[in-house]
Amino acid sequence: MPKIRKRVPKKRGIDRPEEFFSFYEKIIEYIRRRKRTIFFISGTISILIITLAIIFSLNFYYNSKASALEYEAFRFYSVDKPYPDIKISVEERYKKSLGLYQEIVLKYPRTKKTSIALYGVGNCHFQLKNYDEAEKSYKLFIERHSENNFILPLVYQKLGYLYKVRGKTEDALKYFEKIISFEAGLKDLAYTEMGRIYEAQGKQEEAIKNYQKIVEGFPSSPWFSEAKRRLENLKR
Repeated sequence: MPKIRKRVPKKRGIDRPEEFFSFYEKIIEYIRRRKRTIFFISGTISILIITLAIIFSLNFYYNSKASALEYEAFRFYSVDKPYPDIKISVEERYKKSLGLYQEIVLKYPRTKKTSIALYGVGNCHFQLKNYDEAEKSYKLFIERHSENNFILPLVYQKLGYLYKVRGKTEDALKYFEKIISFEAGLKDLAYTEMGRIYEAQGKQEEAIKNYQKIVEGFPSSPWFSEAKRRLENLKR
């Protein structure tokens, strides 16, 4: 029986039009046609990366400088003898600390240390009895850093003390009252100060309310004993 041969179709040569180009060839052709646009985009991206790197480096540098100044400022403010080999009075310590804090605010206003530096400026002025300047610094802090819920209650506390020292008791009460809305551990202090002011004003009911809040809600407070004693005296 004769074998049946399968017919094999003859290969026909074909041209290679655009639709049959390889993927690699298409990329080369695309780059060749649009090389100016591609070079422009590549250059723009490179400039952007370099710019971001410079900004990051500068931010790191400025924050490092501000941190070093803040460390020195805090050291002079809080340590009796910041450097054992240097004799310096308390007033001179506060003035030195003030200058360092002011340097941060002026030279590095966009760093993370600016808020605490502004608070430090106010504290130094307060200790030096420059109450007008202290008030300006604290108010400026509130204006610029009202979102800082860690330091803001401390600023309210200082403003409360400042107005109390100056005899502006209504303003003092206003700022002590503001502390109550925060979760920070200053509520017992605020209630104590408000109780003292109301007691000094002869407003016994208001004083009792504030002392009562400490006795009932803050048994571990350093002002608990005072509040309890004052409360007992007022209720006699």
